[in-house]
Amino acid sequence: MAEVVRLLQIGGTSLEARYPIPEQVEIVRPDGDNPGEFLARHRGMRFDAALLLELPVPGDVPLLSEVLLPYTVFYTEQGAENRRDIADLLKRKQAQYLPENEIACFLQTLPLRFWYGQYGDKLGVNEIDIADTFAGDIRFEGHVRLTLSGFFGEGEKQILSWRGHRVLEKERALELWPEVETGNDVRAALCVSLYRSASPDDMIRRWRFDLADRKPIVLLPSERSYLTFSLHAKGEGTLRIGMLHVRQSHVGAGCMLAGGERFADDSGDEFYSYFDPGDLMPPLCVYFSGYRTAEGFEGYPMMKGLHTPFLLIGDPRLSGGAFYLGSRAFEDALEARIRDALRFLSFDHTQLVLSGLSMGTYGACYYAARLLPRDVIVGKPLLNAGDIADNLRRSRPDEFETALDVLYAHTGGNGPDEVKSLNERMWNALKGADFSGTRFAIAYMRHDDYDLKAYDELIRQLGKKGVRIYGKGIDGRHNDDNKAVIGWFIRQYVRILEQDFQRSFC
Repeated sequence: MAEVVRLLQIGGTSLEARYPIPEQVEIVRPDGDNPGEFLARHRGMRFDAALLLELPVPGDVPLLSEVLLPYTVFYTEQGAENRRDIADLLKRKQAQYLPENEIACFLQTLPLRFWYGQYGDKLGVNEIDIADTFAGDIRFEGHVRLTLSGFFGEGEKQILSWRGHRVLEKERALELWPEVETGNDVRAALCVSLYRSASPDDMIRRWRFDLADRKPIVLLPSERSYLTFSLHAKGEGTLRIGMLHVRQSHVGAGCMLAGGERFADDSGDEFYSYFDPGDLMPPLCVYFSGYRTAEGFEGYPMMKGLHTPFLLIGDPRLSGGAFYLGSRAFEDALEARIRDALRFLSFDHTQLVLSGLSMGTYGACYYAARLLPRDVIVGKPLLNAGDIADNLRRSRPDEFETALDVLYAHTGGNGPDEVKSLNERMWNALKGADFSGTRFAIAYMRHDDYDLKAYDELIRQLGKKGVRIYGKGIDGRHNDDNKAVIGWFIRQYVRILEQDFQRSFC
C-alpha cells in the first residue's frame, strides 16, 4: 500500500466536499474552531504539508511552529506575510502563497511532491559497457570518469550503456543527472528505456533526452516498471562521462527533501543544501555531510534537535563525496549559499557555527577560512586529503579506495607531487585566514589510519597564532568508536549554544 501523505487543513470548509482527493492523501481538519487544542492532543503526529485557508489566531502559532516543516506550508490569503501576528511563522516555515484556483492541482500533486523522506544512488563508470562499434580512444580515469575520443558517427548512435536497471516506483518520480561533458562537435543524448518487467522483451517505451539542456531529467511514474540507460552520440571530439545519478524526486518541491536546493557547475559537479530557518535566532549551525554512498542529507534529526537555524550541505560526487573541493564556481557557490542563509537571518559571521564529521570536517575547516565563523566543531578530522590516498598502501590496504579518485579528481594525477599539492590546498587556505575570533573544538582518533597528522598539524599551524582549540583524543582508528565521537560532537554544540547564545536544553 502506498505511503499516506498527511495534509493539515486550517480553517475553511471540508476540502473533501469541494475537490477530488487522491487516495494517498489524508486530510486532517481539527474539529471546532481551536486547532491549538487539537495539535496539543496530537503532538506526535507528523504533517507532510499544511494548507491555511484561514490564518491561525496568535495563540495557535507556537504549536504550529512546532509541528509544521519548512517549505510545506501554503496559505490562501493575499498579503498574509505582512500581518505582524503570523509573519514570524510564515518566515520560519518559508510558507508560500497559493491562489484558490490552484488548490485542486495542489491536492492532486501532493503525493508526488510532499512524501516524507529521501533516496538516491548512482551508476558509476565501472558499470559501463562500451559499444563494440566505437573505434576511438578509450580512457578510464579511475572511477572519476570515462573519456572517449574520436569519431562517433554522422548520425546519432549508441556509444555505451550502463549495466543493470533501476526501478521506477508507482508512487515516486525519479530525477536523473548524468555527469556528461561534450567537447568539440560532439552531441550526446541519454536514452532511457522503460520495461514492464525485468524481461528485455517487455519494453513499454523509450525516452531520448538531449544533454545540451544541462538540466536534471524528471521521470513521472505511471506504474511500477524498470529502467535501463544508454548514451547516444554523434560528431567528432571528446565525451567525458562520470556518474549517472538516480534520485527519487519531489517534482519541483526540492532536491532530496522539500526545500532542498542543488547547484551544479559547468562540469556537472554538484552540491546540495537544505536550510531550516528554525526560530530565527542565532546562531546558524552548518553541518557538512560525511562520506555516504546513498545520496541524501546527513544529520537532519541531529541538527533539527538543536532547535536553531541550520543548514545541511551534501556532496554527492564520486562514490560518496569529493571533500567539498571543486572549481572556483563550485566553491564560490557553496560559500555564497552559507552567506545567503546568514543574510536571510540578518546574522553575521560571529553568529555562525560550521561543523562536520569525517569527510564533513574537511568542508567545515576549508570554508571556515573563507567565512571566519564563531565556532568550528569537528569529529575525526580529515584535512590532508592527499595523505588519505597515500595511506591506502601504507596503513589500510583495500579500504576506502575512493581516496585515490578524490586525489585524481582534484589534481589530475596520483603521484607524490599530487599528494603534496592536495594536502597544501587545505593548509594554504587555513594559513591565510584570520581566526582571531574563531574557536575550534576537535575530537580526533589517536590511531587514525586515514589522516594521523590532521590534529597535530592543526595545533602547529593555528596554535602559534593564538587560535583557541579544544581537543579530545579518543583511542582507535578512524572508523572506531563512532558513538563516542558523535556523543562528544553533540555535547560541544550544547555547550556552545548554552554558554554563548543563552539557549536552554533543560
